[in-house]
Amino acid sequence: MMQPYCFHCMNPLGSSPVCRFCGHDNAAPVNSPVYHLPCGTQLHGRYVIGRALGEGGFGITYVGKDLSLDMKIAIKEYYPSGYANRNNTVSNKVTLNYQNEGEYFQNGVEHFLREAKSIAKFHNEIGIVDVRAFFEENDTAYIIMEYLEGENLSDKIRSGEKFEASEIFKLFLPMMNTLDKMHRENIIHRDITPENVRILPDGTLILMDFGSARYYSGMEKKTMSVQFKPGYAPFEQYNKKGNQGPWTDVYSLCATIYKCVTGVTPVDALERSQEDTLQRPSELGIHIPESLENIIMYGMAIRPENRCQKHQPVCPVRL
Repeated sequence: MMQPYCFHCMNPLGSSPVCRFCGHDNAAPVNSPVYHLPCGTQLHGRYVIGRALGEGGFGITYVGKDLSLDMKIAIKEYYPSGYANRNNTVSNKVTLNYQNEGEYFQNGVEHFLREAKSIAKFHNEIGIVDVRAFFEENDTAYIIMEYLEGENLSDKIRSGEKFEASEIFKLFLPMMNTLDKMHRENIIHRDITPENVRILPDGTLILMDFGSARYYSGMEKKTMSVQFKPGYAPFEQYNKKGNQGPWTDVYSLCATIYKCVTGVTPVDALERSQEDTLQRPSELGIHIPESLENIIMYGMAIRPENRCQKHQPVCPVRL
């Protein structure tokens, strides 16, 4: 019989349903949506599902437990909003809202697993989440990742904290170097935002959520899904046939740094394409070295061709 775990923190429970580590009452009614996997569900014979940590347009992320390694993990489930459905009182299997979307869904599953496999190659690199396994089950797909302590950059900023420009550039450098290696493998993240950057207790920054990652090789012949978050997505992401590449991640990365330094969400790229009202950090009263300010503004150029291109360093100055 499997040892019971707290579905909030995934620590072992004793004889009481109230967790002695986090105080969560595991006997209390669960109010999660019926399309979430029920707490306690086992996947692949070794991974236990806990509470949902969050969800987006392409998936749901749960806290979990790796029974083989006795380790807390994060589990991402492919669950595209508007296309997938589940009633967990009947079955854990994912069904489709529209039967004629089967090809779209299956292509999404294949993309999800292919990108997970690509990201897993970088498991020894600093600055990105560690992908440990991926597989199909319940008529969808799953990615097993390391669980990251700490908080998202967005939470830090929301609390009123700002970062000195030199400090935040230094914190981002390992991630920049790993992104450069990913770009050399023709992979782009496409969703770099403060919400998707975790700051660990030791100050290390980790890029998470690769659900939107794509290969960009030969993109001029492909149609890319429209995926964007206002303020952080560059102009080309508003068009399925936009010219996306490493320069796309550069824009989002620099927009994230802009937010960290100023506390202000950048003006949306689509709005900027009509009239560019984006203020430089110094114009907002921020003390920032001119060289670093120039890097941010260069990386946030509206047109992709005006940003640094393939395999050029994001931060070409000594910090």
